[in-house]
Amino acid sequence: MTLNDIPEDFPRESTGAVAGAQPKVLVNKEDGRFVDDAGSLRAERYATCVDLREQLVDYVNKKLRESPQRPDGLVHNVIASVQGKRFGWGLSPAEASWVCGQLAKHFDVADKPAA
Repeated sequence: MTLNDIPEDFPRESTGAVAGAQPKVLVNKEDGRFVDDAGSLRAERYATCVDLREQLVDYVNKKLRESPQRPDGLVHNVIASVQGKRFGWGLSPAEASWVCGQLAKHFDVADKPAA
């Protein structure tokens, strides 16, 4: 997978902290160059999120086959579960939101229940 395969809406996050009063930029060294996007790490994070999305799609489809219903309620329950478990799965809040948005888009439901 290359960085060109990652969609624009996938979160770009800089993780890390550096102490001190002077401004700093967090970069990684890849192939002898300094890059601020940590390309290979971003590609790995993307692959992890896509895998989770596919597992969740399979889970929702399985539940819909077991008990035919509109997917809205089930998808919203799965989204709430993902948001609650994201830290245990190692997802950042932005990555969890992206996965949930992709799941909602797959089943053509709003990513938040109607109020």
